[in-house]
Amino acid sequence: MWYFPDHGIRWSFNAFDTVVNNVAYGLHEEYGIRKGDRVALMMTNVPEAFVSYLALSQIGAISVIINARLAPEEAARQLEDAGCVAGVIEAALWDGMKPVLGVASGMKQVFVTGPAPLDQAKPFSRLMETKAPREIRVDVSERDICSLIYTSGTTGRPKGTITTHRAIVNNAMNGISCAEGVYHARPEDWRQLIVTPFFHVTTLHTLINFTLLGAAAVVMTTFKPKEALDLIIDEEINFMVIVTAMHWILKMQPRYPELVKANRLKYILQGGSPMPPEMFRELFKEFPDARVGNGYGFTEGASLGWLMFMAGDWDILMQKAGSVGGTLGNSLLRIVDDHLKDVPRGQTGEILAASPGISPGYWNLPEETAQSFVVDPDGRRWFKTGDLGYMDDDGYTFLVDRAKDMICRGGENVYCVELENLISQHAKVLEVGVVGVADTVLGEKIKAVIFPIPGETLTEEEIKAFCRERIAAYKVPDYVVFTNQMLPKNPGGKLMKKELKTL
Repeated sequence: MWYFPDHGIRWSFNAFDTVVNNVAYGLHEEYGIRKGDRVALMMTNVPEAFVSYLALSQIGAISVIINARLAPEEAARQLEDAGCVAGVIEAALWDGMKPVLGVASGMKQVFVTGPAPLDQAKPFSRLMETKAPREIRVDVSERDICSLIYTSGTTGRPKGTITTHRAIVNNAMNGISCAEGVYHARPEDWRQLIVTPFFHVTTLHTLINFTLLGAAAVVMTTFKPKEALDLIIDEEINFMVIVTAMHWILKMQPRYPELVKANRLKYILQGGSPMPPEMFRELFKEFPDARVGNGYGFTEGASLGWLMFMAGDWDILMQKAGSVGGTLGNSLLRIVDDHLKDVPRGQTGEILAASPGISPGYWNLPEETAQSFVVDPDGRRWFKTGDLGYMDDDGYTFLVDRAKDMICRGGENVYCVELENLISQHAKVLEVGVVGVADTVLGEKIKAVIFPIPGETLTEEEIKAFCRERIAAYKVPDYVVFTNQMLPKNPGGKLMKKELKTL
C-alpha cells in the first residue's frame, strides 16, 4: 500500500504497479525514451516522483535525481552535466526552472506534475492516466545504470554518483537482512512513515525498496511535526527512519503521550549521524518493545549497508553507544592509514567500504573516481568514505569525524563528530555543530554552535562544564554560541560548517 495523505491518494500494490506501467509505456512508446537515456527528476515527495523513478527503471532509462531545494542555476548545471534528454519537474518548481532549461541543450521533453500544461511543458498526469495495452519490459542487466544522484558538494563541486541495478538489488537484499536478521520481522510486517526527501539516497534506495519488498508506505510531502505524529498514531505506523532532531521535535507535540501509551512503534532506525546515548535511553524508556537501530550509509554505497541495533540491554547499549554498527549482508568495512594499510583495532583511520552496492564511480569524472575508489590485490573494489573512525574488538565501527573536518588545536587533533555526539547528549541541546576557527597561537580553536530545545535556557559555562567532566581539557570548546533556530544545512541536509563559523 502507498498512501500520500497530502494528495488524497491511496494505492494498493496492484494499482500502483498499473500506474507505473502506464507511465513506462507512455515514456517508451509515445515519447521515445530509451534504455540509457538520462531523464531528470526534480520533485519533493509527490506521488509522481515515486512513479516516474520506477517507470524509468522498468524501461532501462537512467533517473537523474535533482535535489528539489537547489537554485535553478545549480539544477541546470546538473542537467547539462548528465546530458538529460527529458525531465519531470514538480509544478511548484516550474516557474524557477523554465528560464534556465535552455542551458541543458539536449532536453527534448519536459513534463510537469499536475493536470494542466504549463507553456512548453506537458502534464505528467496524462502519462499516469494512459491505459497501457500491455506490460512494457526492456532487457536490463545488473551492470546497467539505474540512477545518477549528485553528492551534496560539502567537499567540492557536486558529483553524479552512478548507481547500478545490481546495487539496488543488493540494497534490497540488505533490507531483507535488516528485517529478518536484525529486527526479527519481515518487510511486509512494516508500516513505515516516509518523511525523508525523495531525492535523498535513504528514500530513493532504501525506503522505496522496503515498500517493494512488501512494507506499507505513508509518504509525507514535507515533515511537519504535528501532522507527522497524527499519521504515526492514526495510520498505526510501526517503523520509522528518523534523525535526532526529529525525535526531540516529535516529543514536544501534544499527542506524543498517546503514541507512547499505544506502544506501536516496534522498529526505529536512526540515520544521518550516530544516535546519542540519551536518545537511546529515551526510546527504550518510552517504547520498551521496540528494536532500535543506527544505520550508516552513503550515496556511493546506495544507502543502507551497515547497522547497529539495540534491544533492551542497557549495559551493552552503553558500551556500544555512538557506534554505527557492524555490516549487513555482504557489506565490508576496513579502517586504514594514509597508505591504505589496515590499522589495529581501536586505532583511528579512514573508513573504506566494499559491497556489490558500491558505485562504479562518478559520471564523467575519471580522476575523481580514481581518487575515491581503490581496488585491492584480490580485485575487490573499495570506496574511500572520507570518514575517520575505529573498530572495536567486537567488530563495531565508531565514527570519529570527516577527514576534512578535523580540528588541529595546538598540535592536538580534535574530531568534530566526537564532540558533537557528546554535546548532543546534554538534556537541553536539540542541535549542535562544531567547527574550527583560526587562532594565531594555537592554529585553530574549537567553536560549538548550539540550538537549545525551545523553552530551555543554557549558558556557555554549563556546556563547558558538561564537557570537562567527560573529555580531555584540550577538546573542550573554546567558544560556545547559541542560536534560536535550526542550524544551517545545505540542500542535502548536511550542516554547512562554513556558515557555522560566521555565527
